[in-house]
Amino acid sequence: GEPFDMYRFTAAHRTLPLPTYAQVTNLDNGKSLVVRVNDRGPFHSERIIDLSWAAAARLGIEGKGTGRVRVEALTVREKVKPNREGTVPTAVRAAVDSPPPDTAEASEGDELYLQAGAFQALDSARNLERALRDELKLPVSVRQPESSALYKVWLGPFASNEARDRARQAIRQAGFTPPIPVN
Repeated sequence: GEPFDMYRFTAAHRTLPLPTYAQVTNLDNGKSLVVRVNDRGPFHSERIIDLSWAAAARLGIEGKGTGRVRVEALTVREKVKPNREGTVPTAVRAAVDSPPPDTAEASEGDELYLQAGAFQALDSARNLERALRDELKLPVSVRQPESSALYKVWLGPFASNEARDRARQAIRQAGFTPPIPVN
């Protein structure tokens, strides 16, 4: 019942649950944003997602009408293993058209982080933050960049790519979906 709004960051997808948040990255210029998938489509077989005008403009593809993008679904599921308080929501990152990127190489001075989730509601972000801190004893924080309406759950900083990779593996072994590397 939620309308597709061409002036908001909304999108249409054939198979993702409604509503779902998805991170869309323009593969030609590296620009990325999070959209709310709240409609079915696209109805052109060669497209994987239809973006609102606002989302296409932010990604730099509104003039062309189409572009090469990577779509990563961000949603919530219940953990398989409940903790002391019962079940805790955890971020799920499901690559729609490609596997998650490999760990980025860091240059000297880069800060290395992992992003475990992005949420519209602060409470949801805080729940994931608590679950990660309680279960894994890793440094974790909730951030809200100025250019985003989403609360992002970040782990780190890590001293090296190897330390970040070990943390990512520990998160996977604890039953969480592996977070995405960010610098």
